[in-house]
Amino acid sequence: MAFLERTVHLSQGPMAVAVSGGSDSLALLLLAHRWGRCVGRPLVAFTVDHGLRPESTQEAQRVQTYASSLGIRHKILTWAPPQNLPLGHLERMAREARYSLLAEACWQHRCSVLLLGHTQEDQIETLLLRASHGSGAFGLAGMLPVRFLHPHLALVRPLLSFRRHILQAFLHQQGVRWISDPHNANRLFQRVQIRQALHQVDPRTYQDLCACSRFYAAERRLYARATQRFLQKNATLLGLKVHVDPKAFSLLSLPLRQYILRHILTCVGGKPYPPNEKALQRACTSIASTVSTRITLGRVLLEKRARFLVFSREQRNPPPPLRINPQGFACWDGRFWLENSTSSPCWIAPPMEEEERFPPGILQIVSSVENLFKN
Repeated sequence: MAFLERTVHLSQGPMAVAVSGGSDSLALLLLAHRWGRCVGRPLVAFTVDHGLRPESTQEAQRVQTYASSLGIRHKILTWAPPQNLPLGHLERMAREARYSLLAEACWQHRCSVLLLGHTQEDQIETLLLRASHGSGAFGLAGMLPVRFLHPHLALVRPLLSFRRHILQAFLHQQGVRWISDPHNANRLFQRVQIRQALHQVDPRTYQDLCACSRFYAAERRLYARATQRFLQKNATLLGLKVHVDPKAFSLLSLPLRQYILRHILTCVGGKPYPPNEKALQRACTSIASTVSTRITLGRVLLEKRARFLVFSREQRNPPPPLRINPQGFACWDGRFWLENSTSSPCWIAPPMEEEERFPPGILQIVSSVENLFKN
C-alpha cells in the first residue's frame, strides 16, 4: 500500500474505510488493515445500509461480522430511502446520503481519512459516463485519488490503478467471499450499461482509455494549480460572496477561465457537479461582453459590475430544512458543514440573513466558499 504511505500523512487520527461488502471494498479493508497494523494506524470500518433491497441489512451485518473477526471497529449506518422516487433520482439521493452518513460517522469517530474502494474499472466508467453527459476535458480526468470533502476529512482512493479481477484473485487467495449486488447488473442504470460494454472492449482500446484518463488528470492538476494562484491574487471573499477582478480574468485563456468558473460555481452554489462545458462557454462569453452582466448558473448569481465579477448563492430554490441531532454533524445546502454542540436537536432552515448566521450552539466547521482559498 505504497499509495497510502504517500497520502495519509495529509491527516492525523484514525483511518476510516467504507465497506459495502463487494470485492473492491473488502479487498481495501483487508489491505488497509494489514498496512495499519504495520504502521500503528487504527482503522474504523463503516457500512451504509441503504435499505434498497430486503437483504441489505443482513449483508451489512455480514460485513460487520467479518470486520470484527479482524479486530476492526465497525458501525452500520442506515438510510431510509424515500418512496416512489424515479430510479435516476433514487440513485443520486442514495449517493448523497451515503457520503453524508460517512462524513458524519468520520466526524464522530475523529477519522480524518476515509478510504474508498474505487478501482481502475470505476475510473474508466466515470470517464465514459461524464463524456456522455458533455462534461468536457476535465470531466474525462475522472475521480481524484485524493479529495478533501472538507478541511477535516480527506477522501482517499488507493485502488484506482488496480483492476477488479486482481483484487478478486487476492480475496480468493485469502479465502474471503464477497457480496454481489444485483444493482450492479441492472441495465436500467447507465453506469451498468457502460460497465457491460467495457467487457467487450479489446485490451488495446482499454489501455487507450486509461491513457486518456491519465492525460486529462495531469492537465487538470496544472489547471488546478493555475486556478489557486489566480484566486489568491485576484479574488476576494467578502462574507460568502466572491469578488473577482474582471480585467485579470479576461486576460486568461478560455479553457482556464472555464476551469476557474466551474470551480467558483461549485463552491458558491453548493451543487455536487459543475455546469456542462456549453453552459460555461456561454457564461464566459457573457462575461467578456462590454455590457453589465447578470446571469444565474449552477445556483449562483453572477453579476458583472464596473470593478468586480460578483458570485453569490441565488435566492431561488432554497435548501429544505435540515435537522441536526445533538452532537450531530451534517452538510447543509451543499455549502456548510455544521456541528450541533448542544444537547437538543436543531433545525437549520431558510430564509437566513446574508451573513448566514447560525443559531447558538451550531458550530460552522467550514463553508465550501472558504475552500476556494484553502485547497
